Amino acid sequence: MLPDLADADAATLRRCLCDVLALSTLPALWAGAQPLRMAESLAAALFTMLSADFVYVALIEPRGGALASVAQTDCYESDPQLAAALGPELLDWTRRHDPRELFLSADPRREVPLRVTCRPLGHNSEFGVLAAGFVGEDLPSPLHHLLLDVGATHATTGFTNALLVHSLRQTEERFRALIEASAQIVWTRASDGAAVEDSPSWRTFTGQTYAEWQGFGWLDAIHPEDRPRAAALWRAAVAEQTPVETEYRLRHASGEWRWTAMRAVPRLDASGAVQELVGMNTDISERKAAEQTQQLLLGELNHRVKNTLANVQAIAQHTLRHAKTPAEFAQAFGGRVQALARVHIQLTEATWQGAHLQMLIRDQVQHVSGEAQQFAVQGPDLVLAPQAALHLALVLHELGTNSRKYGALSKPEGKVTVTWAVKNDRLQLQWGERGGPRVEVPRHRGFGTVLIQSSVRGLGGEAQMVCVAEGLGWEIDLPLEALRAPTVPQPSVTRDRVPGAAGLVEMAKPGTGEARAQGFDGKRILVVEDEVMVALNVVNSLAQIGVQPVGPAHSVEQALAAIAGEALDAALLDANLAGAQVDAVAAALTRKDVPFVFVTGYTRDSLPAAFRNAPILAKPFTEADLIAALRGLFGDGASGSIPLRRRPGAAE
Repeated sequence: MLPDLADADAATLRRCLCDVLALSTLPALWAGAQPLRMAESLAAALFTMLSADFVYVALIEPRGGALASVAQTDCYESDPQLAAALGPELLDWTRRHDPRELFLSADPRREVPLRVTCRPLGHNSEFGVLAAGFVGEDLPSPLHHLLLDVGATHATTGFTNALLVHSLRQTEERFRALIEASAQIVWTRASDGAAVEDSPSWRTFTGQTYAEWQGFGWLDAIHPEDRPRAAALWRAAVAEQTPVETEYRLRHASGEWRWTAMRAVPRLDASGAVQELVGMNTDISERKAAEQTQQLLLGELNHRVKNTLANVQAIAQHTLRHAKTPAEFAQAFGGRVQALARVHIQLTEATWQGAHLQMLIRDQVQHVSGEAQQFAVQGPDLVLAPQAALHLALVLHELGTNSRKYGALSKPEGKVTVTWAVKNDRLQLQWGERGGPRVEVPRHRGFGTVLIQSSVRGLGGEAQMVCVAEGLGWEIDLPLEALRAPTVPQPSVTRDRVPGAAGLVEMAKPGTGEARAQGFDGKRILVVEDEVMVALNVVNSLAQIGVQPVGPAHSVEQALAAIAGEALDAALLDANLAGAQVDAVAAALTRKDVPFVFVTGYTRDSLPAAFRNAPILAKPFTEADLIAALRGLFGDGASGSIPLRRRPGAAE
């Protein structure tokens, strides 16, 4: 409400108008100023304009509610104690009374009545109070009230703007702190993908300079393989006006490629078109590495389980083939499976890092004999690699089983002594028996003997049976490297496959009739397999359908030697040989135009990259599966060897 100015003269009105205009310029002058400085300039201006005895501005701190004051009087400057003495009283008065109602006080200097008029700054005095004091019964006049109203209005506007600027600045600082704390890469780009403004977080992460970042230079930091996909998703987000999410690799300032997750949201203009996209990238390299590790572990677990099942299947088939009665099969098969189970327990307790040789011997032999006093072990403790431990567990089980059935452990007074030593980087192990039945030289090799010799040869060693007066014995010689390392250098494949000879395997008798009616007669197929039981089973199955097996080869070196020295029609290739990759074997077969099938427990993604289109025979498999795989190689639609994939830029 405007005051009544009817009695004011023209000069007074002109002066009042000039004062009002002067007050209206204060908000512009206050841009960026602190509230206390604004209060000082307002008090000084009104003190002059009003010719007041006292002008006072009390400000409320936004958070704590404490008062800060600015005062102008005709005799002294701002009094720091005035806010504590007068501020709360004026605030309370202003909130409970009409702003024009006078507040009577006393001039502390002259001890005369002081007529004070107050104005709230903000709604319900949220910013504070503006007060002016006069000595005289006719004061304040209507002009005084007008100027105080205008001053309070502009002060409220100025304080409101200052509060908004302060809040905005705090929000920006809080947002920047949040971005820095979360290590996010934040950016803004135009709808065409050009950089809109600088992104220090992007440049810090990628190492790009501002000149390199500008325009479309940021694309250079994205992996070349990921750029087309990222660009296509960007165009789709602009066209459909939808958020976009993807993952791609960014070149880090260190030079390495790091995986990031990107999410961007379009910001629309007044017409509804995409003006720009605001987004962020999050470094997910550690998560990606964890996912890859998890996939590798799952793949390894899958491979290990399938290999175990294939071993159990092979044990069952071999045991059934040599057993005379169901009871004999159940006993022999159960014992061999339990031998594998016991060594698996040892390996699991050691997180598959290895098994102690002494513990392995005691566990396998004592389980067979049941009497600890019937056997003695002596030798330095060695930690065996998992695959070597599995092979030796079967060897020791067969030695103990044979001794219990035919040797020293078949009599209460019988004794078994196992000693070993390391000489010239080779493990020399002796199995000796005494106190058993009379020893007779075996007329033919049984399956147990074949298993022992084949398992030892699979590790690059030799196993020899020794018949002496005291009892039956074995001498086993193994390279330490085969026991400790995942890859095993071994001699080339022997070509002696005559039944009963000291060759690599016992050759199964050729099949007849229906088993031979497969069209594979005379085919020479190389068997590359590090699991001895599985290899023996494959060789026997091949022989039953008329194939001439070559091998088995248990290592990369053996396989390469066989490929170089044998005429081959096809190959069955294990995708992992005791931890060694078989890329070189697959390449050698391809160069000689020999078709092959991967025999593996791994998925296709785990095969050598250049040969992932090769056919797969998944472990465990049946004889029918094996025949189907061979038909795929030799049938009318067979394409022969698998062509090598060339890397980009490789010479023809």
